Amino acid sequence: MIRWFAKNDIASNLLLVAIVLAGLYTAFNKISLEVEPSHEIGEVEINMRFRGASPQDVQEHIVKPIERTLRDLPGVKLIDSKARTGSANIDVEAEEGVDLRELRDEVETRIGAINTFPGETERPEVHIPNTSNWREVLTVAITGELSETELYKTARRIENELLNLPEISRTDMRGNQPLEISIEADDQKLSDYGLSFEDLVGAVRRSSLALSAGSLRTPVGSIMIRTDGQAYTQDDFAKIVVTAGDGAQIR
Repeated sequence: MIRWFAKNDIASNLLLVAIVLAGLYTAFNKISLEVEPSHEIGEVEINMRFRGASPQDVQEHIVKPIERTLRDLPGVKLIDSKARTGSANIDVEAEEGVDLRELRDEVETRIGAINTFPGETERPEVHIPNTSNWREVLTVAITGELSETELYKTARRIENELLNLPEISRTDMRGNQPLEISIEADDQKLSDYGLSFEDLVGAVRRSSLALSAGSLRTPVGSIMIRTDGQAYTQDDFAKIVVTAGDGAQIR
């Protein structure tokens, strides 16, 4: 074959031209080309408003109950939540191959079964967003000799600044750990004061609480009234008073 083509240079040149033309035709007519190809993300989005509530209240009374009820939902790959003043946004990313309509219906059913939402909340909106025009254009890594809490606060501040830009419609923060406060009890001291561990737990529950007291209508709108006794920091929890069996108050 090689010897034949070597003796018939015209045929070999024609074959080369045919191969080049076939390649060009396939490239421009058969293969779809995009400068910025679309990348759809299968997810269900939840939006819920809590009129006049602080981000901490939104996190406690909306985000956490929804995350708990969706945590073991089959087909869920990731739950990403954001709490802002007066509203919550929760993105439920589905595993590959999951029917988004069925997942949306199940999410609506589970959220509808939650009966602990405050009265000032509005009906949650559950829908499947169109993610075909979402494109990741920038990744920001935040590092430094800071505590995990300070890094988290810095990341949240940068995220809020980015969301204020008109060109940016969405951000995702990854790699952060949920913030928690651990209270360790001294068994010997509890025994000395005649207290049980349940007494300590009950005192924390009663003293670290934020309750809605309804709303007040005014000529310019409605004002939300609530008792803000929720403890958030180490100092807040250290001020909680525990009442012993003899009536003595202990901090």
